[in-house]
Amino acid sequence: MKLFPRFQKRGSGFANAMVASFPDELIPPEPLIKYFNWLEAARADRLQEGMRFALVDPEQRDLSMLVEPVDPNFAVAWIGEDIPSISGRMAAFVRTGGDGSYAGLWRDDEGGLRFVHQGSGSGSTMLCTLTDDPIDFLRLLAIGYDELCWAEAMHKTPEEVHIEHLAENPGLGPFKPRRAMRDWVEATFGVIVPPRASDIVTSIAEMDQAESDDPFWKWIRAAQGWDG
Repeated sequence: MKLFPRFQKRGSGFANAMVASFPDELIPPEPLIKYFNWLEAARADRLQEGMRFALVDPEQRDLSMLVEPVDPNFAVAWIGEDIPSISGRMAAFVRTGGDGSYAGLWRDDEGGLRFVHQGSGSGSTMLCTLTDDPIDFLRLLAIGYDELCWAEAMHKTPEEVHIEHLAENPGLGPFKPRRAMRDWVEATFGVIVPPRASDIVTSIAEMDQAESDDPFWKWIRAAQGWDG
């Protein structure tokens, strides 16, 4: 994997690398910048094969969920061609699962910022708006899932998901809750992190739906030339 050009210009600091990687038209909101700085201070960031990334939570046990600099080619691949007026409105920066699904920032037609999910298609098919509040997005990440890309798991707690997986793979061992990001989010923003994703994400759309009221789902389908 190669370093992104804007990352090279800004030096090796993780927070700087993250901010510099966003499209010029899509400035990350202040809570995100605080999060990137916290990850760097907590030494959650890593350098592997020339690419810097960070664990979503320093207490994370695997590499299924990562915070990564925005790759502009990701948006181009979704749209099917390089249209800056469209691709410049998308910034995928959190890998939500080992299947290659991502969450990111999107600017809607009214100029508002929303946090959205783009499933890989080969695994997760979630294609929807998660929240329009950056602090709620951080609350979502802080719940403590090993993966955050499966629609059927959104109404379950991380422990409930772990117990289900344990039945199939006894070698996983006991559930170990993560507190680092939860504690930081609650202390920094004066909020409570809920027990499950469905407490924040109240509606989910899937790629293969014939219709949806989800604004991101509609926008992606239109950008791909789908006429409904």
